[in-house]
Amino acid sequence: MTLRQHIFDQLLPTASEHRGAATALGERHPLTKALARNRTVARQTAVAAAVVPAGIAAMSAHLALGPVVTAATALVVLAFAGVWTSTRRTLVDVVHELIVEGDRSLMLPTVVRERRRLDSHKERERLARSLEQALDDAWSWYRRPPHARGLPGVVCLRDATPEARAVIRELRSGQVAVRGVAMTARLLMDGLRSPLYSGDRRRLREELARIRFALESTPAAEDARHWHAAA
Repeated sequence: MTLRQHIFDQLLPTASEHRGAATALGERHPLTKALARNRTVARQTAVAAAVVPAGIAAMSAHLALGPVVTAATALVVLAFAGVWTSTRRTLVDVVHELIVEGDRSLMLPTVVRERRRLDSHKERERLARSLEQALDDAWSWYRRPPHARGLPGVVCLRDATPEARAVIRELRSGQVAVRGVAMTARLLMDGLRSPLYSGDRRRLREELARIRFALESTPAAEDARHWHAAA
């Protein structure tokens, strides 16, 4: 297997993963559809990228259409790459929802990989630092010029500091339930749909309390919950 094929396989959900999701969850399930879209866009991006060397070769040979072909192909690749990034983000969001909810998807490879990534010390530390940064932004909000501020709702963290710090401590503890890590990732990355950016102080505090409770759940209890849902 070439290095290019290896990287492609790592980024691209396999056909068997898509079939497995369709069998377990149905063709209309958000995960099944997200996997299909991700595969389609990734392959289109790869096909477009494969034309770039031909354009470069044409330029090297001083052919008149060489620069045109190269520029046009580069624009197409960039467009596809942007769409692929969006579809990949959607796929991750769907997987996080499944991890939070717990259902028949537990043993699907896409979900298993994401659970392992979330459970890693590296990812938990990244999320802890992101929440710390949001907390710092909230407390320095009025000292910063408007253009240097984040989304408006972040300032509400000032009223949820104890809850936020408790979540940060749990993320850095030795062992946590992956469901709580997924809930933290969703809080930080769900944009204006997230309680963190909603401007609703009560909703934010309640969500942070739920995240802390989920993080404090023992992995054994979490696994039992998922297996019960999968039965």
